[in-house]
Amino acid sequence: MNLIIGQRISTRGEDFIITRSDEILDGSWRLKDEGMSKQVKGICFTFDFNLESDVKPIDSNNKKIIADNDSCYRKANLL
Repeated sequence: MNLIIGQRISTRGEDFIITRSDEILDGSWRLKDEGMSKQVKGICFTFDFNLESDVKPIDSNNKKIIADNDSCYRKANLL
């Protein structure tokens, strides 16, 4: 599976964005991520790709875009 920096993934029932990926000496990959879903938002995590069995890329084409009608666009979460 090809994962790149900036890509959103889902693992352990939460959503993350990849901020860095490093190849480890044994040939596996270490992913540094920032939490995106409500429970882990803003918290940094490191996952060993070989130990995580349920890492799934999130396809942004399947996301629904909802208009932010609030004044000053307070509901929008832009990165």
